[in-house]
Amino acid sequence: CSTSMPAALKVKSRHPTIIPQAEMRAMTLFELRELAALVSMGCSSSGWKHPLTGAVLSPEQVNLYAIVYNHIGPCTAPQGVRLVGLGRASYKKGQLVEQVATRAAGVVKVDSEGPDIEVDVWRGCFSSEGRVCVDKVDRGVPLGVRVPKSLSYKEFLGNGERKPLWYCTHWWGEAVLDFIACVNEHAKCRLLSDDMASYWICGYA
Repeated sequence: CSTSMPAALKVKSRHPTIIPQAEMRAMTLFELRELAALVSMGCSSSGWKHPLTGAVLSPEQVNLYAIVYNHIGPCTAPQGVRLVGLGRASYKKGQLVEQVATRAAGVVKVDSEGPDIEVDVWRGCFSSEGRVCVDKVDRGVPLGVRVPKSLSYKEFLGNGERKPLWYCTHWWGEAVLDFIACVNEHAKCRLLSDDMASYWICGYA
């Protein structure tokens, strides 16, 4: 396990909004353009990384897999996660927590004694299939991962429900900036105003 603290772009939701009907979680043009700006900011200020290789990405290289790893995953678990059944130890707030197999990383949220720890997720998604290190010390494989509050990215944004005008299906390996450019061009060709245009996109819904 490495010991370097991952750089993270922690974006605070205005007020998360629960949207029970997944089909009402369409993204607006404004939200997609905000996301495009955030991709550039994440790469320049937080060193967003490739989820498999760990290579630092440029904005043009960020695809949906990378944005989920660097941004959406942590944002949509706003209360962090609980890793259950690790090695018994004294865990201290602020200790670095990493999982090699998933490249997930975060920090211990609160002091605790015992096999369970609460983690503020900085990058990736922890799983029950991979050894976890806490400050470089191997603490074993968690028996489970509990997520006390889980949101979609649309819910995290806190702008309320939106009925989609269009459904988008696309390759997750496509660059996010290219996808958003296509959506902007689609709205332009269809003469859709920013208030009218709305798109249901699986990765954000």
